[in-house]
Amino acid sequence: MVEEATGRTIELLRLERAKAERAFINQATYLGKEARKLEKSKLLKEYDLPYAHAQEVNCTNGNYELGLLAELGGDEEDREVILEKQQLVKIEKTKEDCETKLTEVRGTVQSNLWDRYGRVELSVAIEEAESYSEKALETPVSAANKDAYEFRVCYAKRRINDFATALRQWEEWIPDEAKATLDRRLGNLRKQKVIFNERKAEHLVVLKSEGEGMKEGTLQTKPAAQAPIHKIKATSLPKFYSSKRDFHPWKKTWESLQKQGEPTGSMEARRLQLLESVDGRFCRDLSLSTYQTAEDIFRMLEN
Repeated sequence: MVEEATGRTIELLRLERAKAERAFINQATYLGKEARKLEKSKLLKEYDLPYAHAQEVNCTNGNYELGLLAELGGDEEDREVILEKQQLVKIEKTKEDCETKLTEVRGTVQSNLWDRYGRVELSVAIEEAESYSEKALETPVSAANKDAYEFRVCYAKRRINDFATALRQWEEWIPDEAKATLDRRLGNLRKQKVIFNERKAEHLVVLKSEGEGMKEGTLQTKPAAQAPIHKIKATSLPKFYSSKRDFHPWKKTWESLQKQGEPTGSMEARRLQLLESVDGRFCRDLSLSTYQTAEDIFRMLEN
């Protein structure tokens, strides 16, 4: 009966379950001991293995139960009547032990991923987003500050979006308490996006008002024609991807193009454009946003 139902004997089914349990326990124990030594990618890869072994444990445990029922001429509805108490206890205990061990493994992996990688990455991302948002909102409303304000708002929005993307990527591994705090801070940043638009309207009103005042006080004389100044966007500047061999040629090209696009010589604009021109991950790894001038950032990159 057993072999007809499962293709294997009871003893073979029991051995298969025992083998699956050993493989699962060994992998879970290894991960518990070695998790702190593993890099992020390796840790995530190793994390998948206990789940695969756990599935095998549950599968072989189920097959063993079906084999016992087939041997005694019953089915799943009669399991509590047909199977001995000791057999039922062992089957249920195998399931519970597997779930308990998986929970332990997940806790170990989560604490390592979060403490060693996620916390730092998200902290840097949220602090950058909040810092540039505050700088944008602190920009005084005037016609002269309109371009600087729009540049800072554009940069702040990118940092907010970067943080939102990183938060989604880490969502599975963020502890509940930290998740609530990060969600709240992201909500505040999204509210600031609305304020950005309101402040932009204020800049436009002032710009229009000052423009009309200049028209009224200007003599009806035709000014001398001036050559137009064409500013370039930060996105058109060459990108640096951390190769030291390319640093000096890149820097020379970048400085030349940046001067053409920002002839006013604004130190803050130069710093922000430089940050935008460095690969995002490399920028975060070196905490370049904490440096106050473009020259400080260049020195860090060169070293």
